[in-house]
Amino acid sequence: MDSCSQAKPYGDEKREERGQIFIYPYGDVGKKLYDILKNQCGIENITAVDNRACSEHEGIRSLSDLSGTEWEGGKGFVIVASDSRKYYTELRNELRKYVPDEYIADFCGDGRFASLVMTSREIRRNKVPGSIAEAGVYQGDFAKWINLLFPDRKLYLFDSFEGFQTEQVADQRDNAAQTDEWIQMLKDTSVALVMDKMAYRSLVTVKKVFVPDTFKGIEDTFAFVNLDMDLYQPTYDALVFFWPRLSRGGYIFVHDFGIYDGIEEAVKQFCMEFHTGYVCLSDRASVALAKPLG
Repeated sequence: MDSCSQAKPYGDEKREERGQIFIYPYGDVGKKLYDILKNQCGIENITAVDNRACSEHEGIRSLSDLSGTEWEGGKGFVIVASDSRKYYTELRNELRKYVPDEYIADFCGDGRFASLVMTSREIRRNKVPGSIAEAGVYQGDFAKWINLLFPDRKLYLFDSFEGFQTEQVADQRDNAAQTDEWIQMLKDTSVALVMDKMAYRSLVTVKKVFVPDTFKGIEDTFAFVNLDMDLYQPTYDALVFFWPRLSRGGYIFVHDFGIYDGIEEAVKQFCMEFHTGYVCLSDRASVALAKPLG
């Protein structure tokens, strides 16, 4: 039951803020995450949500307050901060009464998201310079978190928004049994759909061309890059492009390693040629490459 149902409504001035992060619940995990984001990552727009603690602390909101939040357009996101298997499903189902699924992330259940949070902290703590990028955006569900966690960085989004370029699909590398149906996937997206999820739209530059042509004219250095393109050739090309432009202390995430054969081959070939290595992330579907601090 919501013990703070009579609490002060979530004010209109807050509704106009973009990039608001809500942490629910505000237990041991929630408090640690709050400290990481606010004090170690320097992110200011953070609000704790907890139906018990809100009756004792004025700054903590209740779940019912979230029903007045305009979620569309990246104005707010909720992070479920619980590692309790016993209560997690109950917490998530209760949260869904007030918040659409696309505006909810799991800190303990989503290894890639948790890795992104910790990586953003390290980049800030080590003062790593450079822009941020994602190649392979699809509908922007991971890009929205990148944008949110790097509120002071230019974000490049590289995607054709037209699915795969069939000329880049190689049967012997990109899962030999792929079907025409798979090749035609990922077309149900658009620049407008993705941009509507961005909290800090003024920081976002969209490059709507197939890799590697989309990289033409880019002179930035980068602190963080996420690659999620499903195919060998664009993944390899992107690694070759970004690695020389990655600042010391910077990171590259590569998604679908171990899922699609071509991704694993692209990463391993790149690492052998450039004499570097990779580590597996806890989502069991991604790896990370990092440049040492110098």
